[in-house]
Amino acid sequence: MSMKRWLIIIAICGLLVACTGQVPPLALNTQLYRDPSGIYALPYPEGWSYSVDGDGTMVTFRPANISPEQDDLFVRVLAAPTVHFSGDEVSQETNAILEDFLADTFGDSAYEIYSSEETKVDRQPALILDIAEPLEDGYMSGRMVLVYMRGYAVGIAGSGSKEAWDAFLPTFKKMISEMEFFPEQ
Repeated sequence: MSMKRWLIIIAICGLLVACTGQVPPLALNTQLYRDPSGIYALPYPEGWSYSVDGDGTMVTFRPANISPEQDDLFVRVLAAPTVHFSGDEVSQETNAILEDFLADTFGDSAYEIYSSEETKVDRQPALILDIAEPLEDGYMSGRMVLVYMRGYAVGIAGSGSKEAWDAFLPTFKKMISEMEFFPEQ
């Protein structure tokens, strides 16, 4: 076979590999946050800071040194124990905890859910809700991930201006994909 044919075959193989649609994994330089109660561990971007609420069930991550004039990009996680472990009581209790979490996170905002899908976060069933809220000069966008885990109500929410959120979304997805849970044995 001539050298020209080999080059053509190699070029075609290269094009086929390039056209598979697979995106290389996102390189994410992270630090690891470990929940003090031992429920979960979550990677978060280097250069971000976090604050924990008074009872330790909710933590908020933000880019460090963010000024009030900048977009308020954040990720917030709630992991609260539930009293009930099965039946309607656990559903009602979990719903109430997560509704309070969403109200604390988004206030009285007029966000709308424009997309939802079921997934798993570290083998735990979860629901993803993509949200948007109209503003005077654009949109706030975000994502809520509600994890169904025996004995806990777990919610992960992130939001920012549409531009900031769209740029951050691949990082948020990577954070969620690398999140680990440590349920009681």
